[in-house]
Amino acid sequence: MINTLNKIFFAISLFVFAACNSEEKNGEPIEVKNGIVPIAYNKTGNGDTALVFVHGWGINKEYWKSQADEFSKRYTVVTIDLGGHGKSGTQRDHWTVDDYANDVMAVLDSLNLNKVILVGHSMGGDVILDIAFKIPDGKMKGTFIWEPLNTWEFIFDKDGKANELLKLYPEMAKKYDVKLLK
Repeated sequence: MINTLNKIFFAISLFVFAACNSEEKNGEPIEVKNGIVPIAYNKTGNGDTALVFVHGWGINKEYWKSQADEFSKRYTVVTIDLGGHGKSGTQRDHWTVDDYANDVMAVLDSLNLNKVILVGHSMGGDVILDIAFKIPDGKMKGTFIWEPLNTWEFIFDKDGKANELLKLYPEMAKKYDVKLLK
């Protein structure tokens, strides 16, 4: 009888420990901060691959609601309010692409996301390009940029000739095993 009670107690203790150490408690998101700035996000779905959506300037994570609703059927989907946007904090003196990239990295690290595909719109495209060079090998599966803010100005000169930055695309494609369109 005592042996059975010990087994039951152990099983209950293990269950409580697992529940208390889960990534999200009671369905509530875990708190994420980049320094002192709280970063708001929504996480839906539970697929092996995580799609992380990064909005452009003056928008917020709600911009991606339709995409999150659809993709969460197959993937883990995370939409982020960059610092100073939506429900994220504003306790910062500067607002650079690097700061925003660190906002996203804080979420990726806090949620322990692997097999990440970053999706960015406008300024969010610049942010995810910054992350692409920082993220540890093996964590990222790819990027998708929709209407990047500065890409064309940085890659092509005023006469439409490509500059040295265009050479980065094949290097990144090779690193992330991406097939380039020809």
